[in-house]
Parts: sequence; structure tokens; C-alpha cells
Amino acid sequence: ILKDRGHSIDVTAERSFVASAYRNATPVRVNDTTQDPNWLPNPLLPDTRAELAVPLVTRGQVIGVLDIQDEVVGRFTEVDEDTMLTLAGQVATSVDTARLFEEQQESEQRFRTISDFTYAWETWLSEEGQLLYVSPSCERISGYSSDEFLNDTTLMDAVVHPEDKAIYNDHW
Repeated sequence: ILKDRGHSIDVTAERSFVASAYRNATPVRVNDTTQDPNWLPNPLLPDTRAELAVPLVTRGQVIGVLDIQDEVVGRFTEVDEDTMLTLAGQVATSVDTARLFEEQQESEQRFRTISDFTYAWETWLSEEGQLLYVSPSCERISGYSSDEFLNDTTLMDAVVHPEDKAIYNDHW
């Protein structure tokens, strides 16, 4: 909700529990914000009296902070902190996994774009020698589509020139 309202905290801010949790990669639990000189009041949450800021850490890097605030002084316990640390670890792992998946998808799309527009005929084989991938350029060269090669295991052998069969078989 706060992000939707344009609220953010600079991680270099001197007075901020969130920034401190981010910079130090450790939780910050304050049970009376009005008594702490590092409290950075949020005009969107004027009644905050307790705050728990927990870093989101994945692969040794802080990627964000899970921040919980309450209107009750003394609201957060050590158990709350431990629970939020566990939750923060799960959130960080999920965010990291989503990020890695997105990067993998982008990488695959770049590869496919290159593969689709090259005139080199690319094939990928499984360890058992089964065709896993045939680049679209095979159609420009042979007249047969990638799907035809993948669906007909004899087609690849059929398009090889008889004089090239030995070289083809050795390579395969």
C-alpha cells in the first residue's frame, strides 16, 4: 500500500529502522518508537509505536526489508522477530527464484531469437542420442520443419547425402 502511495526509504538514510536493517543485514526491533532517536516517522502511519524491520537476504545479499509496524507500545517479541526472520527468508528465496526464472526466460528468448535467424542448422541431442531441438533454419536448408524432424526419427538420416553418411554417423 505504501509503495502504491509513492512511499520509499533511502537505504542510506541515517535515521531509519528499515535502512539500518538493510545496511546491517540484521533485524531491528523497537517497541517504543517515540523513545528511539533513529525513528523516522511516516506521515502515512502516524500512530506507529512499535516497529520490526527484517532484512530479506538471499545468497548473502540483502534485497529488501520486511517492515511491520503497530500502534501498540511493546507489541513485538523475540518470537515475533524469529517468525518474521523465517518469513523474510522464504520471501527472499521466492523473490530470488522469480528473478532467476525471469533471467532464464530472457536468456532463452535471446538464444531463440539468434537461433531462429541464423542460417546455421543447430541440433541438440539428449545423452541417449534423441533429438531435443532442431533450429528453424533446418527448413530453409532441407525443406522440412523443426517439428517434422522432432516427430520423425528417420528424417534426419534421410536428408543426409549418401556421400556424407559416414561423417554424419561419426558425428552423431
